[in-house]
Amino acid sequence: RSRLWLFAPFVLLALVAAAWSAAWLVIRDGVREAIDAWIANEAVAGRRWECPERRIGGFPFRLEITCPSLALKRGDWSATLGSVRA
Repeated sequence: RSRLWLFAPFVLLALVAAAWSAAWLVIRDGVREAIDAWIANEAVAGRRWECPERRIGGFPFRLEITCPSLALKRGDWSATLGSVRA
């Protein structure tokens, strides 16, 4: 008798986990590009957002953007926040 059905659920689970991981990485890169585009658009509007050492994490079930120090500069006005997580 064939033991294919014995191993099929484990192989299927491994394929689903690999697909989920790949999808998460693609979505993370899309979020990174969207944030960079938003920051560039804000700079054109005269608002300069600074987030040094920005990290995007939260694998496997969420996306979490962490900024150790968020700063906004607009003309001669500026504001600095502490650590921000979204």
